[in-house]
Amino acid sequence: MKKFVFLAATLLVCCTLLMTASTLMAATRPQLSARQRVGQANDAGVDVNLSDLPNISVTDSFGAKEVEDPRIPGLAAPSQRTVSLPEMGSRILIPSGGPGQETPGAFIDFGGASEGCNGAGWVPSDMGIAVNTTYVVQVVNECLYVFNKTTGAVVAGPKDYCGLFGLAANSGTNGCFDPRALYDTQAGKFVITGSYRDSSDNGYLLIATASNPTGVWHSHVIFQGALLADYPTLGQTAYNNNLYNSVYTMCYNAYFNNGAFYDVCSFFPKKQVIGTLHTWAVWEDFTVNGVVTNTMQPADSYEIAANPRAQFLVASMNDGGQVCGAPESGLVVWAESNATNAAGVAVGGSHISGWFTGCGSTTTYSQPASADNDTFCSACIETLDNRITAKSFWSAGKIRVSLDAYNGYSSAALGWTLVPTLSDNGGGCTGGILCPTITGVTVAEQFCYDCGAGRGAQAWFGAIATTAGGDWTQWATFASNAISPGPFYVTNNVTWPASSFPHDGGSFACVNDYSWSGRWGDYNAVALDEPGKNNVAAIWGSGMDLVNTNTWGSCIAANHPETP
Repeated sequence: MKKFVFLAATLLVCCTLLMTASTLMAATRPQLSARQRVGQANDAGVDVNLSDLPNISVTDSFGAKEVEDPRIPGLAAPSQRTVSLPEMGSRILIPSGGPGQETPGAFIDFGGASEGCNGAGWVPSDMGIAVNTTYVVQVVNECLYVFNKTTGAVVAGPKDYCGLFGLAANSGTNGCFDPRALYDTQAGKFVITGSYRDSSDNGYLLIATASNPTGVWHSHVIFQGALLADYPTLGQTAYNNNLYNSVYTMCYNAYFNNGAFYDVCSFFPKKQVIGTLHTWAVWEDFTVNGVVTNTMQPADSYEIAANPRAQFLVASMNDGGQVCGAPESGLVVWAESNATNAAGVAVGGSHISGWFTGCGSTTTYSQPASADNDTFCSACIETLDNRITAKSFWSAGKIRVSLDAYNGYSSAALGWTLVPTLSDNGGGCTGGILCPTITGVTVAEQFCYDCGAGRGAQAWFGAIATTAGGDWTQWATFASNAISPGPFYVTNNVTWPASSFPHDGGSFACVNDYSWSGRWGDYNAVALDEPGKNNVAAIWGSGMDLVNTNTWGSCIAANHPETP
């Protein structure tokens, strides 16, 4: 959910106070800054057995509950075009499988959650997906499903999302929204998150874990103060081989009723999330040259052997050209370390450093325009803005991110491969390699699906996952003035020349021809499945499509990106 309201006063977590502001190093000017404090609670959590929650019958009461339509303060809404069809005589790149296609086809695809799955008809969808050796977990506004990984059959669900956190179905002012998911291979845990706002306009973060998603979920509802915790994001660092930074990280856009707005990132110790939550490190109010950033994406360090030594976070310059001018340029990467001690308990000396890639170091980007829906309507589907929408992954020293950018017609999925470098130590830490400082970020690759002025097609909500071997698949949504929107995927194999991405049109996971206009889901979901079946890594994705007129559905699919 994206939000443009300002709610009650200052942010406090229990009795904690803001710590002294820290000015942080940057690669080049502009300067970076953030502020630290300690979050505190005494929350043993709630255990909820999924089988104790009733299945929700799909009803026909579609559209009964719609999340609010927010915007980042000071950022204009995406431009709307009024045109006649056909337009510009443009070439349409249509994703389609077939002989000679380099993107490996899906080895499984099936329908996921759809509108009305909890009986309240939420619009739009939003979603997260996570996979282990047996199950696929999908979360949407406001439902959870568990699927059999091999057959795609429903094992459990739909279950109301609020119920997993011990809350009443559809409770609060907006229910339990903006879900994300990951699978922690080292801990053997599914992790799902979201946001909640009570009837007094207090905001909460939601986080729950389960070894078996059909069984008991251990959940926490974490008070954030009189605010809206909007558009929460999710990442993690290693569990067993990173004793000083074993965390699940959640960031969100905080909206206050006094007009304040900034990012808040909480680094929850994994051992406490799985048990009793006491204290955790918080960094907030991230700025680049005094301009507040938004929608920070913490990286998911998924691989069993991975040990990045820091929790990386990435943000785009989704600020309307305040830092580098319009069109905007650059990305900012942060590295947080020493969030926990060797026992997995939060400490007060969390360390963070940032690096701005610099104005002009990346392809410039500007706000996308709205997308078409076949011949039903033109410029009628929202493509959001320049924020990084999808959960990002750290793999083999690289982070890949994607955002929506104007392509001369509407929207393209523009992306980068970033290589951050850390020092041996920093920040005055002692007793080992506890506080590495980020010393550089290389933009190793730039790539784009549907770039080029004049294309009569649109791609948005790019979501990328990478195998340990460096092969990756990007999920996104595709539409044109001849095709209704639906999720598709396109693969980049590590042996293929990077300069030629995309190597083909990609493949639709599903597409149906129905009327729709206005809000689309705020992000697609992607998950890495490694080692995968028979030690063949797979990348799964889920995205929103249309299952009827003005009714959304979703589909789930997976491919093996290293397969010829």
